Amino acid sequence: MILTAVFITLPFFKKSTEAEDPIERKSNPIERPSLIELKKLNSERELLYTALNDIEFDYGLGKLSREDYDELKRDYKAKAVSVLKEIDEISKEVHAKGLEDELEKEITAIRKSKSLDENEIEEEILKARKQSIDKSKYLTCMNCGRRYGAEDLFCSKCGIGLKDVS
Repeated sequence: MILTAVFITLPFFKKSTEAEDPIERKSNPIERPSLIELKKLNSERELLYTALNDIEFDYGLGKLSREDYDELKRDYKAKAVSVLKEIDEISKEVHAKGLEDELEKEITAIRKSKSLDENEIEEEILKARKQSIDKSKYLTCMNCGRRYGAEDLFCSKCGIGLKDVS
């Protein structure tokens, strides 16, 4: 009885997912077919799980004989296993496509940033050149090695008079 109800309602579920297909395919034609198939398989898996639970329930109430119970359970488990295997295969494909897309995005980001890196390198070179020019404005203490300006009279580190040391 439950088995009959499952078989009767199964086409309604399939029609509702097929009606969604054209709309979803328009949004992203590359990725959508595998994702739609995955949705169909997931709904089929849920139907099979529900049918297995119903079979367990009917057997517990005594509505099914042991032979019918064993046969139905074996058939539905076999169908569920095949659906689960298909789900795993499609999930791997979708995951692999996602990884490829992510990798492509990273590669383009690196390529774009490479030109920025070259500009940053040029800026660093200019800063280093300015610093080397600025460093020549400073003198170093002969006592401790600290840099000081030409207008300084005493070393800020050791306190020695700079006019005496130079």
